[in-house]
Amino acid sequence: MVPLAAQYGHVARRRRPNKAAVAGAPSMVVAAWHILTTATISTTSAPTTSTPTTQGLAQRKLADLEALGWQATVDPGGSVTLSPPALVA
Repeated sequence: MVPLAAQYGHVARRRRPNKAAVAGAPSMVVAAWHILTTATISTTSAPTTSTPTTQGLAQRKLADLEALGWQATVDPGGSVTLSPPALVA
């Protein structure tokens, strides 16, 4: 059984189905956030920064930020410094 379905079933047996749906909502939000930020569906092992997938994802995200006006500087150690865009009066 899928973990979210198991969680729903467990709560629904003890409480009402509507309360079970609300109780499972934070878990779904966390799962969606991980899928969107890591570009992977499986969370069994976290991707490292050396994989081509995460490097490409990081480059795309930096390019998106720069397109919005942010200045991004990547240090050799991998840390990123962001400067916000200038405010236009």
